[in-house]
Amino acid sequence: NVDISNLTIDITPQYSNSKIHIHCDVMVCAGSYVAQVVLMRDSTEIYKADAAGSRPITAISIAHPPSGDGTSQRSSATFIDSPATTSAITYKLMARDRPDAGADGCFVNRSEQNRDTVNYDGYGSSSITVMEIKV
Repeated sequence: NVDISNLTIDITPQYSNSKIHIHCDVMVCAGSYVAQVVLMRDSTEIYKADAAGSRPITAISIAHPPSGDGTSQRSSATFIDSPATTSAITYKLMARDRPDAGADGCFVNRSEQNRDTVNYDGYGSSSITVMEIKV
């Protein structure tokens, strides 16, 4: 997993029984046809699919077809966390590529090709927002 720049946010809950509403919106290009975006609370991966054989489990999975030259995909996720603490918490998004992907990578807010043209390879924006919910 690799940290995604500028997609980290801190919050300190006022109450130990508070819920944290997390919304993430990310624009990703998968250089190796498939990439994942992982949601972390401190060093723990949260909001992921149930295990199913040897399939990857994650918060957001992006499929990029071979014919998708110069394209990225936007995906969003919303999750309600129950951290049970009044200590500072860091939430962040991390990118994960296929284990056999080599150097193809996972590209955030741009396409893999990243050409400076008027027709392809537009730039995007991504965000992560958190809000405490008093229970």
